[in-house]
Amino acid sequence: MGYDAGLVIVNFTGHCDDPAKQKMVAIYADFHSVLTRCDMGYEFILDPPSRGGACHTRVIGRDVDNRICEACSCPFCVRDTQGKFSHGGKYPSKIVWESKETMNVLGAQAIVWQGRSVNAVEQFALQTRIAYSIESPSVPIFVNVSHPLWVQTSARIDSFSHVIDNDAFDIPAKCFAGLQVV
Repeated sequence: MGYDAGLVIVNFTGHCDDPAKQKMVAIYADFHSVLTRCDMGYEFILDPPSRGGACHTRVIGRDVDNRICEACSCPFCVRDTQGKFSHGGKYPSKIVWESKETMNVLGAQAIVWQGRSVNAVEQFALQTRIAYSIESPSVPIFVNVSHPLWVQTSARIDSFSHVIDNDAFDIPAKCFAGLQVV
């Protein structure tokens, strides 16, 4: 028996030298957006124009779990956090890589790493597979995260770039209404 949640198209931009100060924005296909500013302690939910375009502000640690600022994040995956892949959270973990293969992924030659998180609750360890382009070794092609009691997620990564638009993390003026200093 299986369940397919469907296709989710996300344009994601993130900057994370330090998880506690990271900035990230996920813009979904309908222009619903989530702007996370760990450096400020806020997450901004921006409704698309078709739903009125309002901004909803949430305080990280009160309205949103602190975990989002404990590891470099991206929608539906794990990311490299200071040289370690991790999901953060109550049980700190890191991925221990178990295998490395060369294979064709989405029409491109890739190095595919497979690993498992090491944490306090081993039977619930996340399994991760991530593929990087052989032609451009710092360019990810896909990431797959699965859990024994959780839905598997697969993210195909298209148009990856190391260049970030200077305005990517700007907070729209409408989000400042009623904003309290954390």
